[in-house]
Amino acid sequence: MSRTHLEELEEIGGRRLHGLDDDDDDLELDIDVEMGWVGETCLRALLLGLLSLLLNSQPESGEKREKKAIKDAIQEIKASRANLSRIWIALAAMRAEFGKVDNKPLFPDPPPPPQHTKIHTTRSGALNGAGVNVTSTAQLVPVILPLIEMVLNAQAIRDEFEEGVKEAKERIKEERERTKAIREQWEGMKNTSNPVRIHFFGPECAD
Repeated sequence: MSRTHLEELEEIGGRRLHGLDDDDDDLELDIDVEMGWVGETCLRALLLGLLSLLLNSQPESGEKREKKAIKDAIQEIKASRANLSRIWIALAAMRAEFGKVDNKPLFPDPPPPPQHTKIHTTRSGALNGAGVNVTSTAQLVPVILPLIEMVLNAQAIRDEFEEGVKEAKERIKEERERTKAIREQWEGMKNTSNPVRIHFFGPECAD
């Protein structure tokens, strides 16, 4: 993910409608409607990253149908141009293929959008075939969370984490040993060096 997308994830919050007064009676409702998560392009990058990790963590002897479903979803999301409905259709298709293998849903359907949300068909797309209208990235949070859990629970990812922890411990140990060696070298120099004598001369010695 790009630095811009990572920064966006760090600044999750509601987006207030412009032009609202503090004494507006509909202020609370309008903020509720505009409550967002991240932008469509950030969501797209996040999903592509998760699905790529999930694909790479699949064992070589794993189910070929599942691997193909992940690859197809990645391709569809790449081609979606961050259209939320197209992204959801790709995820729903992947979920259906996984369901044929273990008969367990990977993730739930997105919740419905807020009742008073204005639907911009040019940005988010129209109602898709699954009967779910996705108009906000926040609706896909319940979909993303199980994907994150799958990635974290994958053996390959756990091995990477363990390897990273091992490398970090080794670096800390090396740094401590380097610091100790420098300290001992400095102590040795102080003990063996001749003291420096500084002579002060008075005005009468200036000549």
